[in-house]
Amino acid sequence: MKRSTRDRWWVGIPLIAIGAIILFRQLGYDIDIGYIFRTYWPLFLIWWGVKGVTEIRRNGGYAFIGPVIVLAIGGYFLSRNLGWINYSMGEFIRYLIPIMLIGGGLFVLIGPRRRDRKHQDKMQPPPPPEPYKPLSSEDLEMPSSFDEQFEKTFGKPKQQEKKDNPFDSYSTGPEGESHHGHQHKKKHHSHSHGPDGNGYGNHYGDGGYGSEYEDYGNRNTINKSAFIGDLYMGQEVFSLKPMNISAFIGDTVIDLTKAQIPYGETKINISSFIGDVKVFVPEDMDLGVTVTTNSFIGDMSLLNQKRGGFLSSAQAETSHYREAGKKVRIVVSVFIGDVKVNKVG
Repeated sequence: MKRSTRDRWWVGIPLIAIGAIILFRQLGYDIDIGYIFRTYWPLFLIWWGVKGVTEIRRNGGYAFIGPVIVLAIGGYFLSRNLGWINYSMGEFIRYLIPIMLIGGGLFVLIGPRRRDRKHQDKMQPPPPPEPYKPLSSEDLEMPSSFDEQFEKTFGKPKQQEKKDNPFDSYSTGPEGESHHGHQHKKKHHSHSHGPDGNGYGNHYGDGGYGSEYEDYGNRNTINKSAFIGDLYMGQEVFSLKPMNISAFIGDTVIDLTKAQIPYGETKINISSFIGDVKVFVPEDMDLGVTVTTNSFIGDMSLLNQKRGGFLSSAQAETSHYREAGKKVRIVVSVFIGDVKVNKVG
């Protein structure tokens, strides 16, 4: 399912449910909205957790931490409101922590290892073509039925002058020079060499190495997570790569002003349960930035566009994003906290 279609489902289904409840109440059905909200408010947590898992599923296991914790907390409160369990919050946390440790250990043991698959998945380039060999005069001579008819009618011409000057046929006139020179240049062009002199010019000039570099970018992903505490990135000069960042309690600050941003699109996924998220982007005409955020409670400031409230979702991008050579796509999911993505410099 495409991202735009999935987003419409996430927004449309809750609106339909709320509208149906209000409509049934207007039609005379005895529906206690206060009871429904008091009992089923954890569905918002479950909804947010499932949404986060489905969006970050393809980007790495570490990005699951925040949405999975929210999903577990929502399931606990919903089960308790419905009377399915009688555990207190402290007992639930005592059970949740070892379960998370077991799940993390299983992921480390049986999870995919991208470094091990790096050389196996590498696509082998095709063998280089044979080296170019200069063409001889015999290769350039082509049999012609017109020559045979001429010999039958007028006889064979004298060959002595051709023996004295075997390349005379290439310089007897402008027409001959143009005809044979064009054939020779055409054949020579079909074997054109690249800058390295190995004959790769015509095979890899239009994106062969570009697609291979994109595969390497997907495999060289930086995964960082923090349970309690602030997380800072960009205090020193670093090379920007695709990142999955997950934090439970604490602020997340990413400074891209000192980053060496490669050409192409680089994706950054940030997931936080409680805490602010701040991303500083350099002011560069060759850099395009697009930001997508989801927040349960908190304010948003995205590229000088402000938004806030309850269950907020926003998207912003620079005007020249499609034409920019360097692109950064930022996806932020926060349960409680502010999101700020601003340009500096």
